[in-house]
Amino acid sequence: MAKLIPSINPSEITNPGERLVAEALCRQLNADVLVYHSFPWLRREDHGRRQPLRPGEADFVIIDPKLGLLVLEVKGGRLQYQPAECRYERVTDDGRVKEIQDPFDQAKKSVFVIRDLLLKHQHFRGTKSLPFTFGSAVVFPDCLLQGSLPANVQQELLIDANGLEKIQSQIRKAMEAWNGGPIQRQLTETDTLAVQEILQPVFKIVPALWRTLEEQETKLKRLTQDQEACLDFLGGRLKAAISGVAGSGKTILAMAQAQRFAREGLKTLFLCYNRPLADWLKDALPPTYAEHIPIHTFHGLCSAYSQKAGLAFPGIPGQGTEEFWEYEAPDLLEQAANVLPPEEKFQAVVVDEGQDFRSLWWDSLKRIFRDFDSGFYYVFYDPKQNIYVEQPSFPGCLGDPFVLLRNCRNTKAIADHCGNILNISIPVHDQAPPGVKPRILASKNRKEFLAVTEKQILEWCMPNHGGMSPSQVAILTPSERDNISPPWPDDFKGIKLTKGFATWRQGKGVLLQSWRRFKGLEADAIIIAGMNKEFAEKGLSPADQYVACSGAKHLLTIITMDDS
Repeated sequence: MAKLIPSINPSEITNPGERLVAEALCRQLNADVLVYHSFPWLRREDHGRRQPLRPGEADFVIIDPKLGLLVLEVKGGRLQYQPAECRYERVTDDGRVKEIQDPFDQAKKSVFVIRDLLLKHQHFRGTKSLPFTFGSAVVFPDCLLQGSLPANVQQELLIDANGLEKIQSQIRKAMEAWNGGPIQRQLTETDTLAVQEILQPVFKIVPALWRTLEEQETKLKRLTQDQEACLDFLGGRLKAAISGVAGSGKTILAMAQAQRFAREGLKTLFLCYNRPLADWLKDALPPTYAEHIPIHTFHGLCSAYSQKAGLAFPGIPGQGTEEFWEYEAPDLLEQAANVLPPEEKFQAVVVDEGQDFRSLWWDSLKRIFRDFDSGFYYVFYDPKQNIYVEQPSFPGCLGDPFVLLRNCRNTKAIADHCGNILNISIPVHDQAPPGVKPRILASKNRKEFLAVTEKQILEWCMPNHGGMSPSQVAILTPSERDNISPPWPDDFKGIKLTKGFATWRQGKGVLLQSWRRFKGLEADAIIIAGMNKEFAEKGLSPADQYVACSGAKHLLTIITMDDS
């Protein structure tokens, strides 16, 4: 029994004439014969570039490894031929006559289209003709032949109702007629595979990754806007602490609150702990607020204030001893605030990443208010992200925290993964996109680790794959110093890597940075790269992994490396 493609029961074919032919072909032909039903094609007439596209269809394409390729054009129903006009007609049940296309011309046209398609395949490329027999025939399943045939028709190329019962031998006669005698050259296995690749290509329609993320992002932005309602709830409260899980929109809400204060004419300061986060927020701040809301890290504020007060500030943020930054820098800030005039001080202060601020710092920040008692003081924090301060403390004046319970930055799948790291449940909004489960990929050594990372980056960023911009993707490593050999490359097959946050934001490279440097930031897709025994033994806590993973909004891949 021949194989019918598409794989359906011949009795399900709606066209009565084609159904009869399909049943005869499947019943009589050998099991190694492929029968393609209703094969569509599209081409330009005369191969002219400006000619319109013309659609066509071959009713059946038969691939017989022993004989070759034969196109069958089927014309069912009551037919008649008008020799004076060389015209074929169909007679309907109510006696009406309708002209139809010449079935032999239709069949030959399909043969030439299929031949041209096959010759473009690499297996046949460079040859002027196919290496096996090919041709066409016409089937009249409901009619019998009488009289002489037209000059352009050969007896062997026409199968009538009687011939349908012995269609296997009829097909052989047609193929031998096109070959000019018995078939000598059979299709090789490679020939058959090449024909199948053209007639039955592996054609996949897959969701565009960048479009999927775009749709998810729209939903997440809508959820973040819902969270902003909490700011309305706080109303005119002077002091407030806002606690929230990773992804609950704390940073966005903190910026929204700072802008509210600025719109009310209040001199407003925005503070955070991480310098890359401060730089990102400066870029993200609408131009109308750029002059009205200075954005600093705590240590950046200490340095700026000391310079304004004419005090020597020996450290550069990011360098110096831990003792200086924890104790001496806030003391210099307090000294500067004591000598600076009121216009240099603030009426509203908004702090993000509050869990990373030391207790001594809160005391010094009181001095930068024009009037602390009447000033607005809002602190946003996540107690689960305390990777710098073991037991964070907050000013008592803030009162009990207002809690943001639901994640609205990550997909449900990533939020669940982050919760599992700390053995907690992170609620998400009912309308949050489900997303895909984070991937965990293993590598045996450094070389394989880099290869696995490259493959993931290419899947996300290559135009014909994920199509994501480099600015949407980050690779995060456990350590800022990576001296392991082989080193990180400059690019992955043209997808550049960069350690510069500004370069990354401009879309000129995928970011390659440490988990902690990335803290507070986010990316559509993140690779957590290279956790191994060495880093685990150094005491990187689950909080580190929680912070790193929660920065991934839509896609997360974790690549481990076994260097034992």
